[in-house]
Amino acid sequence: MKHVFLVGLCVLSISAAVAQTNVGTVTQVGNSLTGNIGQTGTGLTGVVSQTASNPITSANNSGIISQTGTNHNALIEQNNGSTYNKALITQSGSSSGNVGYITQSNGSGGSSASLGNTAAIDQDGAANRAGIFQDGTNTTTNAAEIWQAGDNNGRPTAGARGDVYIDQSGSTSNRAEVYQGDDTRNGTVIGIAGTASSNGAQIDQQGGSQSNTAVVRQFSDNNNARVRQDGPNSQSNVTTITQDGNGNNTAYVDQGGSEGYDSRNNQATIVQAGQSSTATVQQFYYAQNGIVTITQGADGSGNSALAVQFNTSAESNTISIGQNETSMGMGNVAIVLQGTTSPFSPTSGGNRATISQEDSFNYTGLFQTGQTNTAIISQAGNGNAVTSLTRDNPLDSNLPNVAVQDGTGNRMDVGQQANAGIANTANIIQTGVNQTTFIRQTGN
Repeated sequence: MKHVFLVGLCVLSISAAVAQTNVGTVTQVGNSLTGNIGQTGTGLTGVVSQTASNPITSANNSGIISQTGTNHNALIEQNNGSTYNKALITQSGSSSGNVGYITQSNGSGGSSASLGNTAAIDQDGAANRAGIFQDGTNTTTNAAEIWQAGDNNGRPTAGARGDVYIDQSGSTSNRAEVYQGDDTRNGTVIGIAGTASSNGAQIDQQGGSQSNTAVVRQFSDNNNARVRQDGPNSQSNVTTITQDGNGNNTAYVDQGGSEGYDSRNNQATIVQAGQSSTATVQQFYYAQNGIVTITQGADGSGNSALAVQFNTSAESNTISIGQNETSMGMGNVAIVLQGTTSPFSPTSGGNRATISQEDSFNYTGLFQTGQTNTAIISQAGNGNAVTSLTRDNPLDSNLPNVAVQDGTGNRMDVGQQANAGIANTANIIQTGVNQTTFIRQTGN
């Protein structure tokens, strides 16, 4: 259930109820305290501050701000070594233009889930902004959730932080979840199916990111989701992005290590419905045991998927891309890059790529290097092609206009089944030793 971790915040030690255009502030130092602010009106501000002050710690505190109306501001602070604190901001009604921020940073959390902090922001209406900050050294086992129903909530762009944002950088064993457009969690619909569109969400779990979980679910069209779990020793992280609706959605996941450091045991799943959507997953630098799954499904046309497990080392990674399965659609693009800059590197091998595309005029680009890699490509329909990394501009201008496996003991299996119409094309090259190729083309 939504905000299940905040059940039981009914016992209040300090309460402030404010109306009209006032400012409500609760400041507390100590343990096992509760601060509650309730506000109704327009342009209100609520602040709850529950911080530690040496030698006094901040533990088992609860902060709640509830606002009804428009153009409100809410801030809850539980910083500096705080443990087992809970924070909730609700901005409800036909609200719009609200801002909610929760900070639980600087060594906050604990060595187990029972000691971690929890934070949740729930906003109705449109054009709202929300941010949760659980970042900093030794910040562990925290949980963050943002729920938004409505349109035009913050949209992150490349190189910029969006207005809907969770930051758990430099921390471990945390969980971050963003839901936009509906009250749905883990496949169970709590409210009415949403039609909200043009929302954006960003989750950062960077800098030594380990054992973190990120979940984003967005309903309807024109949404943007970005998750970053990259940095030195990015390991055992899990990301799931689901974008429903008719399309024009963008999803980006970065689980890369850095030069000299690993990206191991990371998992990324992107599920997109509709047309003209883009999915990108990167697991750079010493990528090992990574799993990437991209599904762009029913009625999907003009979708693109890019999955990269490449650089100094790439071992035992798996990429699965399925486009337009079980329904009509065309013009999808899938690009896979696995391996290292050295095709015979002993630290690159055992990677597997599986690509399935249905209907016509789809395109697959493949580049694998190393040893004992496997590529299985299935295309059903007319005018499909298996060839270079991009249709017009390969990542390296020196690469041939073909699907490539370079190294030792690699295997490529291509199946193309055409109906009456334009023939399919498979341009493939394997260089090295002990390579195996199977090409099956059936139909007219």
